[in-house]
Amino acid sequence: MKYYGVRRGRITGVFDNWKACREQVFLFPNAEFKSFPTWEEAQHF
Repeated sequence: MKYYGVRRGRITGVFDNWKACREQVFLFPNAEFKSFPTWEEAQHF
């Protein structure tokens, strides 16, 4: 399973699916996000 860390977006945090992550970063200026294999890694992003 992938986890998505959003550092800069509408809402920041960790998301467990791409759809939820995309809603926070799509068309958001200079969005920062990345996928990770574990929740812990995404939290530390």
